[in-house]
Amino acid sequence: MFTKSLVKATRCATQVRAFSAWGSLTAAPADPILGLNDAFKKDDHPKKVLLGMGAYRDDNGKPYILPCVRKAEERILANDMDHEYAGIQGIDSFVDKSQKLAFGADNKAY
Repeated sequence: MFTKSLVKATRCATQVRAFSAWGSLTAAPADPILGLNDAFKKDDHPKKVLLGMGAYRDDNGKPYILPCVRKAEERILANDMDHEYAGIQGIDSFVDKSQKLAFGADNKAY
């Protein structure tokens, strides 16, 4: 019963996709950074260490939080900040100060 329903739903989705404005698009290539996690899972080396996904673990497999990360978290909490990522354009105040440093405050480009 479940298999028939799944086949029917898949067939329906395929038919709808054929008439969609997006139906002719192909999927983007897999993200190589996210692929690191998959490669890690497939590797059977007993001393492997996953360093690409931003999570470090101790010898017992427990998450290890770097002291600098703990300090940053303390600052975030102390300043009532959130954990949002910056937008694609970056943090405006950082970009401004970087441009000022790179070009000079009196430069026309700045």
